[in-house]
Amino acid sequence: TSGAYSPDGTTILTTSRDNTARIWDATTGQALHTLTGHIDWVAFGAYSPDGTTILTTSWDNTARIWDATTGQTLHTLTGHTNPVTSGAYSPDGTTILTTSRDNTARIWDATTG
Repeated sequence: TSGAYSPDGTTILTTSRDNTARIWDATTGQALHTLTGHIDWVAFGAYSPDGTTILTTSWDNTARIWDATTGQTLHTLTGHTNPVTSGAYSPDGTTILTTSRDNTARIWDATTG
């Protein structure tokens, strides 16, 4: 599991072994969105540099890109053959790196998946 602040500090992202990630108001602690779609625990999460999208990685062998405002899935990144354990946005937010227990790393287009 993991946690991350949005770039502007107004929201917090947490990941969980209940197969979800959640977006929280950083001031009030109120849950704003529950990100559902992964079918195994969510290992890691990160905001894009501009804060508009979120990356999650999961033990279901996928990563997902989410809309940070609505909580809706934008893209599911498939191709790893074992759990996806971590990920990162490039500094300019145009690409995403994922790493997996299949001993590979992959680079994805952050806009199209």
